[in-house]
Amino acid sequence: MNTNLLNIVKRIIAEQGEGILADTQRLRAFFMDYSKDEPRQERLAFGRCIELGSYQELKNAHTTDERQHKKVVLADQLHTRTNIDRELCANALDLLETVMFDAAAAEKTASFQPTQATLRATIFCVICGEQLPGRARFCLGCGSSVIPSQPVSSTLSAVPKNSNAKIKGKLFMGFFLVLAITVFIAVFGIVNINTINTNFVLMQDFPSTRYDTLNYMAADIMDLRRIVTAMAFHLGDEPTLNLLRTEAVQLRRVLDGHLDTYDANQHGDIMISTERRAELLAESRNLRELLHRYTDEVLEGMFAAARDGIPGDPESRARIDIYLDTGAYLYDYISDTFNTLRSGAQATMMNRYLEIQATTANTMVIMVILTIVGVILGLLIAMLISGMVTKPRQA
Repeated sequence: MNTNLLNIVKRIIAEQGEGILADTQRLRAFFMDYSKDEPRQERLAFGRCIELGSYQELKNAHTTDERQHKKVVLADQLHTRTNIDRELCANALDLLETVMFDAAAAEKTASFQPTQATLRATIFCVICGEQLPGRARFCLGCGSSVIPSQPVSSTLSAVPKNSNAKIKGKLFMGFFLVLAITVFIAVFGIVNINTINTNFVLMQDFPSTRYDTLNYMAADIMDLRRIVTAMAFHLGDEPTLNLLRTEAVQLRRVLDGHLDTYDANQHGDIMISTERRAELLAESRNLRELLHRYTDEVLEGMFAAARDGIPGDPESRARIDIYLDTGAYLYDYISDTFNTLRSGAQATMMNRYLEIQATTANTMVIMVILTIVGVILGLLIAMLISGMVTKPRQA
């Protein structure tokens, strides 16, 4: 017999009660779950043994011989129906029989209650610990006088009748306080974790997005200046100049799209103040106007001067230099305005990151403190209640 399977079934009975032996579906479900690591054929044999109602058949047997005969018949039936090895079928029935009658014997033993006379009949010497007859007046071991033990009934009668109600109320009060502390710590943690998560999402969705958008713009603005400079070296080369102009027009649209994204993000950021939002949106409009002016005046003027210019002609060179100087002047304003927007986005992102760090650190400290306080209060409450509960018996 597989002792591991026997211990598993005993464990199921200990957890669910002996009545589970009659509930074949539940018993089989528990058994198959708990015995996953055991040999498959032995598990299947016992599981099918339960399904075929072997428990009821063995229970109905009136004598040991009748039970042994039924085990043989049931083993043959189980082997025939399932094609499982007959020895395994017999082992499964032996296991079921052992469990059934061990459980019955345990229940009979547990139902035994010693009588008051039995309790009074056994006493011990308080000096040497020798076990003495119930009516002894002197210890047979050390010869000292023996005081008979107080009857059980008199000890129990020392507990007031209303002590159970008092103990119940004190236990409820203690458990309620511990539960209240636990709930408070949990609610506090949930609220602060939610705040941290919200701030993190707002940081990712707004200042981080604005900062990334402005970084994309930086490369496009440099490309715009590169196109203006490249036109100065292609005098009279109209096909190349047309390609550069087309690229510049596309860059202008891309830059307008970046600024639209930036403005929409500013409007959606609920954590930024109204005054700060208005200030940054004004800078965004100023940057848009400067970029349009750069493309309309500098780039278009450079395109016309380069297209009509003649390589080596001093007058053509002079016109080109005028547009280069004007472009450099406007580009400085564009850079200053752009850097204002980017530094603002970076500062906002850093401030929110620091806020998240501070909130996280404070939450951790407070939760640790509350946990320690809860543990200390729980211990104090447990000590207080245990003292209250034992007072009636000490009285």
